[in-house]
Amino acid sequence: MSSNSEVTVVTLLKRKPGMSREAFIEYYETRHAVLATRVVPGLIDYRRMYIDPDHMAFGMPPASPGYDVITMLVFADAAAYQSAFHTLSDPEISQQIAEDEEHLFDRSGIRAWVVDERRSILPKEDPSP
Repeated sequence: MSSNSEVTVVTLLKRKPGMSREAFIEYYETRHAVLATRVVPGLIDYRRMYIDPDHMAFGMPPASPGYDVITMLVFADAAAYQSAFHTLSDPEISQQIAEDEEHLFDRSGIRAWVVDERRSILPKEDPSP
């Protein structure tokens, strides 16, 4: 992890059994995301990408994704990430997060990674017909 480049964490999350997709998205957006933005310091980007199992991309055959949302948290640098990690290790904060997650996630299936992101430079399209 470089000390002067962004740190991105990608998390795969599954809703708790019996919770509808609509209720999951509603709770996440109105409660959990609000809590996260309040208690996690140093976030410069926080995205939730909800998987729609009914709309497979590029003609892929139907399949159960195993997860309901891909969450991306971006920190300005390694110091900001370490600060967030330290804050989330605080017993009071971690309990607050865990209690909220119990309403929302199958916590046994949470997976998270720090990722090494690469972006492609895309060719410009010729606007002429």
